[in-house]
Amino acid sequence: MADTESELKESTELKKLFALWQEKQKEDIDRNLKNVELDKRQLKKLKCTLRDMGISSHFVELLDQEQDCLLINSAEMKDRWKNVLKNAFNMDGCMLGFKMPKDGYEYIFLFKEANDSAKKSMNYDTYPIFNQEYLDKGNVNPWIAGWKDNKSRSGISNKLPKALALYSESLKDSQKVKNNFLKYAAYMNVNKRGGNSCTNHSDQKALLNYARYYREYILREIEILAGPQKQVKIFVCGSKTYFDELIKCLRPEENLKGEKFCFIHINHPSYRRISAEKLAEQMKNSAERK
Repeated sequence: MADTESELKESTELKKLFALWQEKQKEDIDRNLKNVELDKRQLKKLKCTLRDMGISSHFVELLDQEQDCLLINSAEMKDRWKNVLKNAFNMDGCMLGFKMPKDGYEYIFLFKEANDSAKKSMNYDTYPIFNQEYLDKGNVNPWIAGWKDNKSRSGISNKLPKALALYSESLKDSQKVKNNFLKYAAYMNVNKRGGNSCTNHSDQKALLNYARYYREYILREIEILAGPQKQVKIFVCGSKTYFDELIKCLRPEENLKGEKFCFIHINHPSYRRISAEKLAEQMKNSAERK
């Protein structure tokens, strides 16, 4: 535990933190899946087991769709699925050419998880290995390219730049913000392994378990993204219930000392009934602050 704390404190860049984080996930998979039967005939039981480990049902559903499921009890298939879970790691903001502002970020948008991670990590023979070359190449989040895509319908890439422009006194041009969003605000996912596009019920429990297991890594990422900023606002996207439960899991007051960090609840921008104007209003007036 002491070694982990020391390594996290020494991680002053996202790349180093993600390398440690990925290695921790791999160790946990090797240890926790050692005696778990990946049996298609017991998918419900398997979902519950993985949920308790902080793993989305998305990975079990993909297992169910696999043509080679009949071989699931073979050593080859067990290794294949362990590698799927090890490879599934989404790096926030590490796009090609991404450079974090020297002054850090005043605004951080905290999302739940990237979608379809299992599909991207399925073929581990061709999946980008987690090494320096992969880190330099970029992120596996599919919607991040949408920041500069004017045709994108994503609520995240369309609503957030406008909401941020309406919220901030210094940012007035929403198109300017959209074209270079990561210059003005950071985004990060709680669950780096990823999962489904909809996180409810059992999958939300898996997500919260992940947050509980990797809380120190999540909070360290927030510290790195914040940099030397004196005041940092973390906008937690999701329901009020999720917000309250996530704060309980993260226990930010134990790691993020002082009054520098403020966690604020807002609706998820992909929610159809929420507009950019409403998001900006929540950002300004939210009473749900921690």
